[in-house]
Amino acid sequence: MKNSLAYIFSLLMFCGCSHEAPNTDTDSSHYAVLVTDGEHQFLPSSQKRTPYEIDAASGIRLDVGHFQFTEGGAAVTPDTVQLWYESVNLGIYRLAQPIVTNIFVLDAHTLKTIHGPDFTGFRSGQQFLVGVGRATPDNLVVVWSGFITVK
Repeated sequence: MKNSLAYIFSLLMFCGCSHEAPNTDTDSSHYAVLVTDGEHQFLPSSQKRTPYEIDAASGIRLDVGHFQFTEGGAAVTPDTVQLWYESVNLGIYRLAQPIVTNIFVLDAHTLKTIHGPDFTGFRSGQQFLVGVGRATPDNLVVVWSGFITVK
């Protein structure tokens, strides 16, 4: 388990980003809202793991506006999100374009496939690691991460 988590974080840190604009033609107002907080934050040093539990859905909204993100002790503003999913096929998904916002919409229209099949939503039985961070030209600097379990 420890090695697989290190692998997940390695993938989050070194996957590239896209310069495509997201498709915003869909109504995401009915998506569940997950709020980033300390309770759901995964900390590798403590192995604390309190996942969000959601019903199956085509997307979610991730509210990052109420949490203080830090990197090296300094406050930072996140501009991207990445999802990691593993089952028979490995799936890594990232916002198609970095954006500074309080609520990130994560669905098939906003997520670009980095590796694996296209994102088709949050399906029953799936588990995701979500990383919130800052996009860099070649990767992502994760400043918060958590788990999502789909009922």
